Amino acid sequence: MKLTYLFALIYVLILMSCQSRKETTSNAVFSSEDNLQIAQQMMANEKYDSAVININRAFENGYQNPMRIINDAEFQTLVNDPKYRVKIRELLSEFAIESKVVMISPSEAGKEIIIRGKIINELNNQPIADVHIELIQADRKGQYFNEKTKWNPRIFAYLKTDKMGMFEVKTIRPGNYEDDNGNTVPSHVHFTLNKKGFRSYGSEFVFEDDSIFKEDGNIENVPVAKLVKNAPLKEYEVVIALQNE
Repeated sequence: MKLTYLFALIYVLILMSCQSRKETTSNAVFSSEDNLQIAQQMMANEKYDSAVININRAFENGYQNPMRIINDAEFQTLVNDPKYRVKIRELLSEFAIESKVVMISPSEAGKEIIIRGKIINELNNQPIADVHIELIQADRKGQYFNEKTKWNPRIFAYLKTDKMGMFEVKTIRPGNYEDDNGNTVPSHVHFTLNKKGFRSYGSEFVFEDDSIFKEDGNIENVPVAKLVKNAPLKEYEVVIALQNE
């Protein structure tokens, strides 16, 4: 009888130990870096849906460099695939936090440039911090995407201004293209700015050294990115004003 009781007690203890290990495993806490490493493993195994899920988890856990996804070769399949690109854009927009980013992959062809921007209050010219920024541009050939799909741009960035209202992106010079009327338009970058207490602002800025812009002038009255003289890499500076609500 005592032996049977002892075996029963041992059996119960084993069950409790197994359950405890199971709970510990299920409640394991992964860091944002852990989640991103798992996403990389999923990419290597061509499990792209799982990779996107773990990228999302990494961002939710406070990953500080979301735009790394754009210039990391391991994630290029997601950016190049029109299906996954939509989700990547949504995640980068939702979790935008950086003020200085690279918005092109290492394999992107074109002349690299740096754009520094400052967002100010139209009323007093004071810098505005924490402005959510979406940037979209064409590639060097003037194309936004190659697939026959709805609007699904391939070169984009999501970021926020720092406490001085500044942001910076490394990209390529966008190519010119013809509009619906057959007119060649100046090289430009589309932007959308959002900040609580200010009007949402969507437009584009052009480059002052663009030949079409110099010939036609600023007929659309858009912000102009001015060339920085004597910079080692072609650099531009642009100031954009937001209006209060």
